Amino acid sequence: MRMAPTLLQPEPASGNGAAAWTEQAFELLNADTPAAHALATQALSCTEPDSSPGGLAQHALGMTECLLGRIAPGRALLLKATEALRRHGPPRAELRAWRDYGSVLTALSGDMQAGIEAFQQALKLAESIGDAHEEGAILARIGPALVRSGRTADAQRVLERAVLLLADGSDRRAQATALDNLGHVFNLQRAFARAVPLLRQERQLRDPVADRQNTVNCEANLAIALAGVGQADEARALIDGIAPRLDPAADCYQWADYLLSAGQVCLLLDDAPGARRHLQAGLEAARQQALHAVEIELLSQLSMAEERCGDLAAALASARALRDAERQWLDEQTTRRMQALEASIELAAKRAENTALERARIELEQRVAERTAALSQQVREREAAEERARYWADHDWLTRLPNRGQLQARLDAEFAHALAQKSLLGLLFVDLDGFKSVNDAHGHLAGDRLLRETARRLLRHAPAGALVARYGGDEFVVLLPGLESAAQALAAAQRLRRVVLRPLKLARRTVVLSCSIGVAIGPQDARSSEELLRRADRAMLEAKAGGRNQVLELDAQTRQRLERRAQLRRELGAAIDAGRLTAAYQPLWDVQRQGLGGVELLARWQDPHLGPVAPTEFIPVAEESGLIHKLGLWAVREAVAAAQALRQSGQWKDPGSGHPRVSVNVSPMQLADPELVHTLVETVSAAGGNTSWIELELTESVHLAEDPATQQRMRQLREAGFTLAIDDFGAGYSSFSYLNRAYFDRLKIDRALIQGDTLVGDRSAVIGSIILMAHNLGLGVVAEGVETLEQASLLSLQGCDRLQGSGIADPMPLEALLQWQPEIPPLARAAATSH
Repeated sequence: MRMAPTLLQPEPASGNGAAAWTEQAFELLNADTPAAHALATQALSCTEPDSSPGGLAQHALGMTECLLGRIAPGRALLLKATEALRRHGPPRAELRAWRDYGSVLTALSGDMQAGIEAFQQALKLAESIGDAHEEGAILARIGPALVRSGRTADAQRVLERAVLLLADGSDRRAQATALDNLGHVFNLQRAFARAVPLLRQERQLRDPVADRQNTVNCEANLAIALAGVGQADEARALIDGIAPRLDPAADCYQWADYLLSAGQVCLLLDDAPGARRHLQAGLEAARQQALHAVEIELLSQLSMAEERCGDLAAALASARALRDAERQWLDEQTTRRMQALEASIELAAKRAENTALERARIELEQRVAERTAALSQQVREREAAEERARYWADHDWLTRLPNRGQLQARLDAEFAHALAQKSLLGLLFVDLDGFKSVNDAHGHLAGDRLLRETARRLLRHAPAGALVARYGGDEFVVLLPGLESAAQALAAAQRLRRVVLRPLKLARRTVVLSCSIGVAIGPQDARSSEELLRRADRAMLEAKAGGRNQVLELDAQTRQRLERRAQLRRELGAAIDAGRLTAAYQPLWDVQRQGLGGVELLARWQDPHLGPVAPTEFIPVAEESGLIHKLGLWAVREAVAAAQALRQSGQWKDPGSGHPRVSVNVSPMQLADPELVHTLVETVSAAGGNTSWIELELTESVHLAEDPATQQRMRQLREAGFTLAIDDFGAGYSSFSYLNRAYFDRLKIDRALIQGDTLVGDRSAVIGSIILMAHNLGLGVVAEGVETLEQASLLSLQGCDRLQGSGIADPMPLEALLQWQPEIPPLARAAATSH
């Protein structure tokens, strides 16, 4: 936030209406500027301008003119006020007029040198009357002028002294101004943590009604500092709360300044679009009121915001507009200063001070030369900035490789050339495997270093004439023009894969990171450059899905598989909605009771266009597309309907307290849904069932996950009345460590351990150990994949509670299940507790 001129109320004249009006004008100056302007105008009309009351009235009127955006007449009135008060007024009134005149010159006109000279006049008067508080108030205003003159360190020292001089708080406004300007200096130095306490203290000192303008100023500066230390919510609340208190028409300077501050807050919070919106509105307001100094600051910030938004053309245009505005502003300041000096020369001539006249001429020439040199330097800097903008328009800031825009332009040109010359064009899409783990383990700086090193390796080892570009994130693209065969592209890809695989030391640890590379050859694989890029990207994704750290070119078989998967994705949702999925039920035989011990629901899809689609094919597609949630709810509704039918048929006599239940598989993706428990309970209730009828089967990999949210969700399912079973136990890296958690009821041994010569040798011992351990932990045991009565008998002797497989019964429709009459001889069972 730029520092707007503020003033301490002069000692009021008394005894006449003009003095009272002037006093009221000063009181309303920052709270209601238009009302203050009317009072000051009325006071001046009743007094002689060349008198003490007239000087005070001109002082108040000049300040209101400036705050209403009429800078030139306001400056003239303030200068007349200093002359009148020098001759007729008390030193303290003259001091404050000089001080406010300096504030207008520096904050509104941007004439730093003249403003500093005005402050020095005020400082001499403060020292002559021995008023340390006045000295502190003046120093508080010299600070901003030094900042804008590029003397930030001097400004900090001056403002810190001002804060000390005003620390006793007897002059709250002056103390608040010193704190505000010192906080602003720290904001400029990006020392936001130092600025926050100062600006909070200032805010407590300000009267939000009587000192409205400076309260707004303080809150804007505080919002910038809070944004700088990452307190985004408070910063946004502060800056958003300012706008309703401003009238863009009446508070034109304050409005433009507020929009500048809002843009700076957005930039600090990485909200480049928001910053751009505020800064563009502020630029329009500043231009309407000819606030050139504010316009320059807005253009500078706008160029930065547009660059962060990625609109480099607009950033370049803003940079050029900034250059032109600065040149115009310098010209105007030079002209104004020349006019002032010429007036001084004329006055000196009238006083016969020829020596002073000559010195003024020399000073004028020197300053014009300095201004010209400064303008030339700024022009050179802007040209350098334009050159940098052109470079970064097509290069990545981190790796300095060509970016996506330059890649696309080069790819278009090379593809057209390959078509014309009937040559081949190779495209390698490179993606780092496990890059996120490096960021999580070592931090983003280490991740940035890894990306830079990968870029360097790819650039060094790519074939001659290749273009290496960063596509985004941890993805790179290598363009290989002029190939004679596809084998050259594959060989180059394998070489780059091995180069990326070399160890790299990060944060005192050696990191080995692989990459997956998709290869596409144009024009044989694609009809356009965009299609070629998509094919390479898809090949890379297939390389990742196939195990990572490999090079893959999409062959006809792979493309056919992908097209089949895409077709399944399109049809599956419609099949679920249209009821084209059916449920099959496979019985579980209860060894202890020699009867139905539950059923497992299995989804079946017979499509009129695709034919029969196996679950092993459409379940992964459902998980990949997110349709698994809809499929899971369909399965639960079917399971409730089956449970009701079984109860009515007599097949299932005691579902509430007994063991038989309908089992439904739950995908890890479903378990990741925070609303899963609520949705399942609601679905069962809507279908007219009870959660105790349903058993949810979860794969072993889910249980092994130590994610607290996953563990909590399983506990909530158990508390809701569902029983939980561990499915496919023994299929992977099985662990007994999680079996004693209270939310499991049953364990299903994977069919891979059952099939074949199951119950001999080591595998028999493993199965027996699993059953014994599960029983000791209070879990029931189901054996899947039982294909023969011999297997069934041996498993029952080992204590297995339930058996499932083709040896018991194949999956069947519900109607067949309701009529099922098993022909299973009694199975011997070891003495054990039933589960």
